[in-house]
Amino acid sequence: MSMRRISLEMRHTARFLQLCVFWATLVVGSALGTGCATWGSGQRIEKIEKPLTDIQRSVIAVLPAGRRETLAAGREFLSGYFVWKSGKPVVWTEGAAASRMYAHFYILGDRRPYVVEIHVVVENRDGAMFVRQRDENDQVAAFLKTAFEQELSKRREDINIIDDFRVF
Repeated sequence: MSMRRISLEMRHTARFLQLCVFWATLVVGSALGTGCATWGSGQRIEKIEKPLTDIQRSVIAVLPAGRRETLAAGREFLSGYFVWKSGKPVVWTEGAAASRMYAHFYILGDRRPYVVEIHVVVENRDGAMFVRQRDENDQVAAFLKTAFEQELSKRREDINIIDDFRVF
């Protein structure tokens, strides 16, 4: 074999190995990057055997500073902005606060039992505007989890057993 042919084979082998490493990195990176629908730690309540409408009503009732937005067909709720003062949420108003928070509730699962995740996102002031960061406040999320569980345990006044079953 000539030196030229050996050199050409080595280049092809090196190129093949580069492509293998590239695809392996791409597959592993995408698997790690999309492994979870939500982010951060937050609080999680599992095995909720209540109707979806009851869960949605309870979420809306405990949102600090009211509901700002509803996403994903009523499965994600964003609260208004608030600050944490004296162990409870207070509605945020335009002012000198260095940071503000909002709660993000997720209702997961396509049927019973449902899972609810609660995340409290902290935004810090950067000059004249607030910057969303991946900081979360687990203490406030735990407070909201307790309030949500208490709200969910209340008996509905307009209970109708027929409404809880889906015939079709």
